[in-house]
Amino acid sequence: MIEAMARGLPCLGSTVGGFPELLADDYLVTPGCRNSLTEKLHQVSTSPVLLGTMSQENLRRVQDYRADRLRARRIDFYRNLLQETIDWTQRAAA
Repeated sequence: MIEAMARGLPCLGSTVGGFPELLADDYLVTPGCRNSLTEKLHQVSTSPVLLGTMSQENLRRVQDYRADRLRARRIDFYRNLLQETIDWTQRAAA
């Protein structure tokens, strides 16, 4: 999905896994709900304006998943984890 978004492709996804993190609610469907998927596909495929909007949103959103930004988020996560572990260890020793 991220690769498709990085190329500016319109994307639809289900409400499971990591898709809700990547896509706006308007572009998500409930798993197994064929009617909902059919409606979304029809809506997207018949609206050049919506296709353009989705493409622009995807290009913008995917910037949060560039390697340098993910690296920074991982480092922050591990620093927080380290600090929480230190704090917990000190509380447990007291």
